[in-house]
Amino acid sequence: MNYRKGQAAVDLNGAWSFADSDAAEHAGIDSVAGRHAAGLPVYPCTVPGNFELDLQAAGIIDDPFYGLNAPGRPDGAGDQLPTNN
Repeated sequence: MNYRKGQAAVDLNGAWSFADSDAAEHAGIDSVAGRHAAGLPVYPCTVPGNFELDLQAAGIIDDPFYGLNAPGRPDGAGDQLPTNN
């Protein structure tokens, strides 16, 4: 890789987590610890990775590569994620 002079590489590979930012924002929460404390779900994910597979592993969506489950379908049917309202 080419880096600018004096710029260090940052390795982002590894275990990360994701959460519903809308629910946290409405509750005024801006940290993972705050999400846990408020009982909001935080799910594991992997970088590099595929967010559809992370959503599937968390049980949020069905297999995104089976039939008509894929997010981004022209009719939008695969784009609806369940909410915990």
